[in-house]
Amino acid sequence: MAALPDRDLSGFLGIGRHPERADGLMPEKLPTTSTLPSCIDDQAISRVIGWATATHLRAVALLVLIAATCFLPGLAGIAPVDRDEARFVQATRQMLETGDFVDIRLQDEPRYKKPIGIYWLQAAAATVTGQGASAPIWAYRLVSVLGGFAAVLLTYWAALPLFGRRVGFIAAAAMATSLLLTVEAHLAKTDAVLLATVVLAQGVLARAYVAPQGERLSLPVAMLFWFGLGLGILVKGPIVVMVVALTATSLAIADRRIGWLSGLRPALGVPLALLIVLPWFLAILSISGTGFFSASIGGDLLDKLATGQESHWGPPGYHLVLAFILFLPMAVLLPSAIVPAWRLRRQAAVRFCLAWLLPTWLVFELVATKLPHYTLPLYPALAILVAVVVDRSRLVTGLWWTRLAAFPAALMLAAAMIAGVVLLDLHEGIVSVPALVLAFAAICLAFGAARAGWHDQLQAAGALLAGGAIVAATGLFGIILPEATAFQLSPRIAATVARVSPCPAPDLVSTGYDEPSLVFATDTGIRLADPRSAADFLGGPGCRLALVEARKEHAFLQRAGRRAIAVEKVETVAGMSLGRFEPLGVGIYRAVSQSEAQ
Repeated sequence: MAALPDRDLSGFLGIGRHPERADGLMPEKLPTTSTLPSCIDDQAISRVIGWATATHLRAVALLVLIAATCFLPGLAGIAPVDRDEARFVQATRQMLETGDFVDIRLQDEPRYKKPIGIYWLQAAAATVTGQGASAPIWAYRLVSVLGGFAAVLLTYWAALPLFGRRVGFIAAAAMATSLLLTVEAHLAKTDAVLLATVVLAQGVLARAYVAPQGERLSLPVAMLFWFGLGLGILVKGPIVVMVVALTATSLAIADRRIGWLSGLRPALGVPLALLIVLPWFLAILSISGTGFFSASIGGDLLDKLATGQESHWGPPGYHLVLAFILFLPMAVLLPSAIVPAWRLRRQAAVRFCLAWLLPTWLVFELVATKLPHYTLPLYPALAILVAVVVDRSRLVTGLWWTRLAAFPAALMLAAAMIAGVVLLDLHEGIVSVPALVLAFAAICLAFGAARAGWHDQLQAAGALLAGGAIVAATGLFGIILPEATAFQLSPRIAATVARVSPCPAPDLVSTGYDEPSLVFATDTGIRLADPRSAADFLGGPGCRLALVEARKEHAFLQRAGRRAIAVEKVETVAGMSLGRFEPLGVGIYRAVSQSEAQ
């Protein structure tokens, strides 16, 4: 099925018949009356989109450029601040150190929450850079960046059989500039790569669904479905299977037919998927017995279904509310796209997007444990439906909620930039002129978008919001966060240890400050202990240092006194705790001889 005709879209958007035409449709030409500069009105933006989508090569090149401006700033300058990111990269580093690429361990403990896929990919990226186990954080993040690029391009590809090039381009650009994907592309975790595997599988599924009756997918395209499925399982277990299965099952129930699924060539595809996933699962079974499956399925997956694991609980509706922030800047158009979409669910292209979106979203809303990134695999479906509204903006002219939609996005974008500049000044005493310039530019673009929306120039509003998101990403990720050193406590501790240590590679112990990022920043062998054990450790032989968080100093010093261990605080590293957003101080202690103590 090709792009939907405008007559169908009038029902899709739920606006009824237009009084100026007998057929109820709006005029075919975009409105020319506007108080906006002609370079940014809907006609101009429509021409730009038309030029961009004249060829696939041009569309892909522009999407890569848009994604690069959002994903690359700050990739090397932002220290590991997410606990899960630090755990992933540290476990990968230990694989490179030990040469064991089957068992997953974080220091001495097994880490069996996720399968091996992301660790292999990160290890490959670190190896390709030529630095191996000593690779900096940006090398591990390359996998997420490439996953983000792939997800953007695959969104374009997945939308092509449903709505055509223009909608595909707009949807992919919406994904590239979305807040959640921009954040995940900066973190060395599973989610950007998982998203790419889901969109790959769903893009093939869409082609099978809308293919004319009797027409089969080519073998290479069909095998892409099973490759995406296998890789997704190896990266994050059953999530990709759930999204694909719920989409296919919903369509089968709605249509009362399943014959189109044969186009996926399961007789050849299932063995391919098994070939991808089974070798490692069998290898880890031989090493851990049932340990991996008990920890990943019983201890991780089932706990998340039943309870709010690690205090990450939220009520039903949690993800829906967050979508209006995490899908910025295009989140403001969700009411104009999602609610009316239900009215056109009989159209195959729309029905596929709804089947992709709604069943899995409902599952995530019902699951007890809720984290903001859980619904990321569903955002491409949101982006495609929103892109239809943007591309056919004449069909929503005059709707009051559409005219006001860009205002909250403008306010949030402006608030984020202002908050970043103010926090940099308060915590670092830095007034960054480039950050101020970018903040001013982002605010101007954001409120230009609000003005365009008010004048029914929806395509211009979308383009300006995307521009504001690009500028904001450059400022926040490229300048403000790298300069916010107060929040980069672990790298600063590691740098201070290297400077004050009396030997090249001291044995370390830390008490009170046990962030996973500290292990990655210092050494795999660092011990994380209570104050008593830390004092005992410092009194042992060899070159040793203790890292003592301020609230643990009294217990640490008391134990050292009882054991007659003379200690000296060499330096204190002060910073901010991201988890608790409060000041922290970590003292660096060494043992001294009795003569030095006197």
